[in-house]
Amino acid sequence: MQVLKAEFEARWREHVAGHAFWTGWLELDPEMAGAVRECLLAGGKRLRPLLFAGACRMLGVEGLEKLMPVALALELAHNFILIHDDLIDDSKTRRGRSSLPESLAGVLEGTEAGGFRGEDVALVAGDVLYSLALESLTRTEAPLELVLEATRAFMRAALDTSHGTLLEMKAARMPLGELELAEIERMYALKTGAYSFELPLRLAELFAGSGVALPSARFGRHAGVAFQLKNDREGLLAWLEDGPVPDDLRDRRPIWAVVQAWQRADGEGRRLLEEQPGVGLREYLRGNGVIAAMDAAIREQAGLALECLPGSSLREFVAESLAV
Repeated sequence: MQVLKAEFEARWREHVAGHAFWTGWLELDPEMAGAVRECLLAGGKRLRPLLFAGACRMLGVEGLEKLMPVALALELAHNFILIHDDLIDDSKTRRGRSSLPESLAGVLEGTEAGGFRGEDVALVAGDVLYSLALESLTRTEAPLELVLEATRAFMRAALDTSHGTLLEMKAARMPLGELELAEIERMYALKTGAYSFELPLRLAELFAGSGVALPSARFGRHAGVAFQLKNDREGLLAWLEDGPVPDDLRDRRPIWAVVQAWQRADGEGRRLLEEQPGVGLREYLRGNGVIAAMDAAIREQAGLALECLPGSSLREFVAESLAV
């Protein structure tokens, strides 16, 4: 998978450096475009394009180079979603550095910007990324019918991701006592699993042809839950070790850890969970066993996801990505 990652990274940098939109924006507004470009080149797991490329290789797809626009589309869409997540969550950091909205706010600081904010520019940048993702799909060297079906799969994943976010917004208005872990897991499966795990495998199936089928929906559901739980765990664990409060906990979002903690909490624990997170809640969660419960859930969901894949370098890559 390291070879695939190196190949993709070269194409990604080529796109960000050479696409007409990026070069045009850089000429028009070097500061703004430069901040966006720096964000896109800051690195990352490249999980989604690697899942697609690895699945294609596992299925014996030939001419993978011709399908690189599909891998680019997956990463472009992922960065679009990250930006919109940061806008919704009012996140100041991303991957250990300033989030894009925060970086753009810094560019605008002290200037006559006509009332425009960093968040406004980030919103437009996200829309650009999604448009470029769709454009990249159309550049795929494959029969038109296949490209059209791939675009439909892309749209379905986008709708599922939006559905997951709407479920989150609805759950956030409900009392903790009315939420079930199964509901949170369904939200995670849609919000994270649909585009991050199901879509890359579904696209590989399409380009493999000849009726090739993988249990991509089941894989995406379980891998998405495991991956989101792992992400939640990292933020929560950092806070329990005296780091910053995770955005989701700060905003009292309906995350799995909070619902799980509520279900095992006594009266005092539930009181703390209903308040803004502070020292009392942190001390309570340190002894509540929530991290151990998350670890068990991650291992269970990861195991179910791995059952969907035959032995291959792709399976090893997924196992590593979901490990705790």
